Amino acid sequence: EAATISDAPRPLVGAGQGAAGALGGALALKTEGNEHFRVGHYLPALALYSDAIEMLEGADEDATLGTILCNRSVAYLDARLPAAALVDAERARALGVGKAHFRLAEALSQLGCWKEALEAYAAALGNAQEGKNKLDVRGKIEELTRFNSKRVEVRATPADFAQKLLRAVPGTTLLLAPGRYMGPFDISFEVWIVGGGQPGDVVLDSTDGGKATLTVRCAGRVGLQSLDVRRTAGKDPALNQHALWVLSGAVTADKCTFTSKGGACVSVTNS
Repeated sequence: EAATISDAPRPLVGAGQGAAGALGGALALKTEGNEHFRVGHYLPALALYSDAIEMLEGADEDATLGTILCNRSVAYLDARLPAAALVDAERARALGVGKAHFRLAEALSQLGCWKEALEAYAAALGNAQEGKNKLDVRGKIEELTRFNSKRVEVRATPADFAQKLLRAVPGTTLLLAPGRYMGPFDISFEVWIVGGGQPGDVVLDSTDGGKATLTVRCAGRVGLQSLDVRRTAGKDPALNQHALWVLSGAVTADKCTFTSKGGACVSVTNS
């Protein structure tokens, strides 16, 4: 469910007015959502797109529904919610929206599904119009191809993870064996950290008094997947007792949990 602006029920414009009323109301909500999106107000935009989509369900307006799903997908992407963006992009693609291929590729890229993202970008290239759109897609394909060519997979255990993280090069994927990894850990370059086994089998933890379990300060993207990140120190508001602290860069987390006994589970203070 997309975030809502308030707890009070929001009346839907055009509700109860048949298919024509539903279409007109949905388009009005879409326009309002676009205005919020343009100024970076993603939560209100998501709420408005969601209302518009609800109005069009079963209204036999597939083209408009697909367009609004595509709009909500990009809003989810900019709000760093790639899993939700992926669902909307797949549905919009099934409704025949050409731009959905690009949104799908962007969501897969944010989730760290590099191979699938490349395939989706290739499909997007075939659907892109000549000109800037085609150049943008080609640029994404070249960027992701370069990134994939630099990727190195390194297996790590609780005994050697800290050293392997220090020695890793940008673009490395660190594959963690099940176990408890005691930090804190600092990440200063583009890396993907993937937990093995079942959910909860890989635990990153720290009891260090003044540092977060994971601190990210880099110019690129850090990916976290299938990790249980904890901060088990006591409470002290003067200390940075977070499970994850993002000082700079972008972080994608998939199938991860973050808990802290001391402060905010996740803190983002980068500009």
